Amino acid sequence: MPGPSASAVSTMARNSISGSVFMCGLQTDSMRNPIRRSCSPDSRETFGFGAIAVNGERRDVTESPTMAQIRKRLVGGEILEVAIGDRFGYVQFIGQHPQYGDAILVNPALHSRQAHFATGFFSAAYVTFYPAGIAVSNKDVEVVAQSSPPKLPRRFRRPKVRAGEGAVASWVIEGGWREVVRQNLTDEERRMPIADVWDHEFLRKRIANGWTPQTDSSSFST
Repeated sequence: MPGPSASAVSTMARNSISGSVFMCGLQTDSMRNPIRRSCSPDSRETFGFGAIAVNGERRDVTESPTMAQIRKRLVGGEILEVAIGDRFGYVQFIGQHPQYGDAILVNPALHSRQAHFATGFFSAAYVTFYPAGIAVSNKDVEVVAQSSPPKLPRRFRRPKVRAGEGAVASWVIEGGWREVVRQNLTDEERRMPIADVWDHEFLRKRIANGWTPQTDSSSFST
């Protein structure tokens, strides 16, 4: 069966950055044809570049196998420059999570263009998930430097029950020997990364607003 046209591949690449193309579950049959699998809100199964939440909302979408071929393979520690108006944001690729994909460390402030990155530049940064390899391939961001990255966190939190108006009534803490449900987060848990995959525009908005997991309004009980 013929593969997708060049225009189709280009469209899929653009859609991946807009947050509309992520693989929630994908297998192949004996002829290596992709088989789409739906992900329920509580499903924890993944078979590739997994995404359960995109920009804070659950999505049921599938990634074409072609996407894996056009995603640039990044090296751990590479620093990416994100243009935001006449200022810049900076994130660092720290590795791949088997379920949520590319993990990045986000400096939460806007900057003038940086020529050098001092030790501690990412000391106040937080971790989130973002298709960094695709963003580099699409020239939405630019690799500008590299430094030793921190280890990818093992523990995350994700919303379990929402109370309305963006507030979260309870959270699931994942990554330990068992998942734990919390209605009230400790200060340590509030600093944990939120298990969410951001598209490019959402990343730009978060950096422009100085957002951090600790100050996220949904982290506080109503």
